[in-house]
Amino acid sequence: MKDSFILKTSWRSVFDDLSDKQAGVLIKAVFNYMATGEKRDDFNDGEIKMAFKFISLDLDYNNEKYNAKCETNRINGMKGADFGKLGGRPPKQEKPPKTPNGDNETPKTPYNDNDNDNDNDNDNDLNPPLPPLTVGKDVSEKSWRDDFEIYLTDLRNAYKAAVIDTAYITERAKYHPGLDVKLSLEKSCKEFWATEAGWKHKKRGKSNELNWRTTFTKSLDQKFNHVWIQKTKDDEEKGKSYRKL
Repeated sequence: MKDSFILKTSWRSVFDDLSDKQAGVLIKAVFNYMATGEKRDDFNDGEIKMAFKFISLDLDYNNEKYNAKCETNRINGMKGADFGKLGGRPPKQEKPPKTPNGDNETPKTPYNDNDNDNDNDNDNDLNPPLPPLTVGKDVSEKSWRDDFEIYLTDLRNAYKAAVIDTAYITERAKYHPGLDVKLSLEKSCKEFWATEAGWKHKKRGKSNELNWRTTFTKSLDQKFNHVWIQKTKDDEEKGKSYRKL
């Protein structure tokens, strides 16, 4: 493994949701993973286990991107060495001179009917008629697995639909008293699902369909996604009056 790695500030919220003892266990597990390549899976604490999974996915993505860059540089270096053995890069092919009107000048040949017929015959032999176009799905059509932007668009649409779904938000708030459901969903999307690490995590699944509603519901169960409703002074005064009664 590499002798250094990047600690992202976006992970701060993950550590903030843990106790100092839990955070210590987590950061040691992260350093051990980057130093040895061994992922711990024996955590007794579910919160630490989920936090480590979240961070390790991000680290894996960064490592793959770094390795791909190194491979590209290696290939480019080999090409440069090959050019050196041949005496340098091959010269660029010169373009034909242009005529005064800006068109490329090409040599003219006398017109000959027989030559034209022969040329047509040869062209037909080399280029048989193309088969008719078939109506159906374009084989070049991309899916969310192929394109990060397609994935993000699908996520944005699902997020917008969820936050305006009053019945869904009310139901989630009932199961999570005091939780700001909309802000918690926004946090889970911005800090993970809308990142390339979240995209990569989704691609590991076998399904070709993105069931965002189930994903959002599970995200609300994760402590590091929680954003709690802040009490106002009016709420505190009401609480005091209730206690007096």
